[in-house]
Amino acid sequence: MTAQLDARPYARPSGAPAPAAVDSRRGDVEGLRAVAVVVVVLFHAGVPGLYGGYVGVDVFFVLSGFLITGLLLAEVRRTGTVSLRGFWARRARRLLPLATLVSLVTLAASWLLLTPLEVRQVARDAVWSGLFAMNLLLARDGVDYLADDAESPYQHYWSLGVEEQFYVVWPVAVVLLVLVGGLLARRRGRPAPRGRGTGDLPVLLVPLTVVAVLASFAWGVWQTAQSQPLAYFEPWSRGWELGVGALLAIAAPALAGLPGRVREAAAVVGLAAVLLAALVLDEGTPFPGTAALLPVLGTAAVVAAGTGGTTRLGALLGTAPMRTLGRLSYGWYLWHWPVLVLGPRALGGDPGLAGRLLLSLVALGLAWTTYALLEDPVRRHALLVRDPARSLAVGALCVALAAGTGTVSAALVPEVRGTAAPVAPVATAEAEQVQVGALDEAGVREAVAQAEQLQGLPANLDPVLEDAQDDAARARSEDRISCMVAVEHEDVSREPGGSCVFGSHPDGATTVVLTGDSHAYQWYPAMSQVAERRGWRLVVMTKAGCPLYDVSIDLASLRRAYTECDTWRAAAMERIAQEDPDLVVMSAAVFSPRGDEFTRRWAEGVTTTTTTLRGTGAQVVLLEDTPNPDADVPTCLAENLDAVQECAVDREDALLDPERRRATAQAALAAGAVVVDPVPWFCRDTCPPVIGNASAYHDDDHVSATYAAQLAPLLDARLGAALTGPASDAG
Repeated sequence: MTAQLDARPYARPSGAPAPAAVDSRRGDVEGLRAVAVVVVVLFHAGVPGLYGGYVGVDVFFVLSGFLITGLLLAEVRRTGTVSLRGFWARRARRLLPLATLVSLVTLAASWLLLTPLEVRQVARDAVWSGLFAMNLLLARDGVDYLADDAESPYQHYWSLGVEEQFYVVWPVAVVLLVLVGGLLARRRGRPAPRGRGTGDLPVLLVPLTVVAVLASFAWGVWQTAQSQPLAYFEPWSRGWELGVGALLAIAAPALAGLPGRVREAAAVVGLAAVLLAALVLDEGTPFPGTAALLPVLGTAAVVAAGTGGTTRLGALLGTAPMRTLGRLSYGWYLWHWPVLVLGPRALGGDPGLAGRLLLSLVALGLAWTTYALLEDPVRRHALLVRDPARSLAVGALCVALAAGTGTVSAALVPEVRGTAAPVAPVATAEAEQVQVGALDEAGVREAVAQAEQLQGLPANLDPVLEDAQDDAARARSEDRISCMVAVEHEDVSREPGGSCVFGSHPDGATTVVLTGDSHAYQWYPAMSQVAERRGWRLVVMTKAGCPLYDVSIDLASLRRAYTECDTWRAAAMERIAQEDPDLVVMSAAVFSPRGDEFTRRWAEGVTTTTTTLRGTGAQVVLLEDTPNPDADVPTCLAENLDAVQECAVDREDALLDPERRRATAQAALAAGAVVVDPVPWFCRDTCPPVIGNASAYHDDDHVSATYAAQLAPLLDARLGAALTGPASDAG
């Protein structure tokens, strides 16, 4: 597509001096690329002190916005038009061949080094990366990049997704502004107005770009405060960083006139700001938010300083080694992450800092090789340069290869089957079989003891290992909305989230509420069977990461106080009072130690909540937290088909924060609750990963739906007893 203006109002008149333009070969810009990639690579390699090295990506964003906008405006000034086909053809030649090669090699290496369960996940990521939408996938999944929630070898493709989305939207916006400006000029019967200090530009470009940058920045700050993972990956939270680069390109003629002393000072201060950000920010910094101003404005200062000529710092950045690293930065960025993720698997474990640095150098070698053999030759190939259609065809082929190979790989991943003899289940998971006495404490303890002796994966594992990670609680309302409120929602009275009512007797005489966080929600498969058998009206009222206990908490993924939890808790308590339940069953995760002060506040919250619930006339059961395997159990089993005890964890290690667990039980007992300790249902000396024929967990801390359902008879007996007496088995 080409935007063609009849009068070419923005083309430079014949004989007129050319305005200052963006030089895409500037040494200081290449040097900044080198700085950006070095801090990112060293950060990912785990170099101590460089905990904010992730800001290298922000440097790349500013530079991309600057260079791309400069090229677009140069074309407008030169021809009065922007050829979208030509622009996208250049981007396709520059970016897609290498990105596709790295994707294909990464997928092949994953087949060799990872388990089938992991390969299936990696193949999915390969598809999204091939479509340059990895950032959207990570935002949807709520991955906390800075906390390493996931280590997909494709995770770093998120930044390419943001840039490619910018490359689609921004040129179209420039074309539209050119067209609108041309129409306005023709209607007025005179050439398009010149913006002071900007050369021949559409008059609307500057104010609209400023508005877009400010709006994106404001959104990013707000979104960071609401959900840091979303803000980190969303293009509309990151767009302002590329927009700052665009403003630098627009203002290039004006910046060229800055005094030399100002430019020298700006360059030093700007680079210092970038390096300071890499040193003082860390994984606990809410990012991007306002913290992103430091690397973004620092990069902008260095770029602005070099627009009117080379500064002393610019000369340093433009030295041959820095320019070489800058040219290799794209390839090094692409190669380093899969090498760091998959390399330790090939080596049999974490090689330590020295080993990771060596792996980073291996990635640099791959970047140099592929630059010489693929990246640069394709970018300069005469046949492709002459015909944009050929470049676009190559780009389409690359996208099809990357996404198609990922799709085919996901379909071809082999099933994983246990080779050991079948093992009897602890109990049937069918609701109609739930009976008091069908499973007792002794039976469970015996099953756990036998599970500690298990070596091979049972041939009758239920569900099969490929489905084990999806074997989670699935309580949903009739319109398919999950009954567990997501982190970002608060309401318990209406969708999305909120409460759901179950049971074949919705008007039954006994109302039971299951409430708390996801560690309460994990008991739904058992609770639903108990409710069905006893004719209870079951109300599920849970929220991710939010205990019902009256204590304010910080949520790591949000990097702030979890205010949505406080709001939801207040509404949940009000709703519970309205329900006038006979029994309230509550539970909450107890993770790593938080200190004596937090334990005290937590215990006080348990007391307050239990007392309030008891005040409604309801009996209260506190299900203590389940043991924590602290590793993804299905993945571990896939890696140890003939040695499943490698996935077991010592009982003491599995009971995280024992002081808080003890304080929780004591506070609930003192306030009149019945306390049920489920630990013997999972552990003896160790906590085995497979009990009976079921994987005990579907991830790294949640009980599988199958095993929870098998425990229903035992839970049935405990809850039935709770309605008739205050006895407790807390120990």
